[in-house]
Amino acid sequence: MKLKLMVLRKLIDKKGNKIDHRTMTWQDWKKKVLEESGELCEALSSGNKKDIMEEVLDVIQVGIGILAKLFREQIDIPQGFHRHNKKLVDRGCEACAELGADVSKR
Repeated sequence: MKLKLMVLRKLIDKKGNKIDHRTMTWQDWKKKVLEESGELCEALSSGNKKDIMEEVLDVIQVGIGILAKLFREQIDIPQGFHRHNKKLVDRGCEACAELGADVSKR
């Protein structure tokens, strides 16, 4: 099964304002993480699986935006994935599946 999530350049917030991800600061990203994780917590409390799906994807989308900023700042993303997976293995975690990611520029 192949699934796709977009790396966003611009988005429109709940107030209708256009936001360019390329100009967001770390503080902007922090606010976005807090907003979306709060909405995910509310969905988890409600038990509504459709809401949970929507909100967890919003949290993942924020993570993708942060990774895109790191990439623009010349951070080695594949090395970060490797270090993250090694950390989990070193803690005794066992994988049951893998998610792959292909990045292509538009």
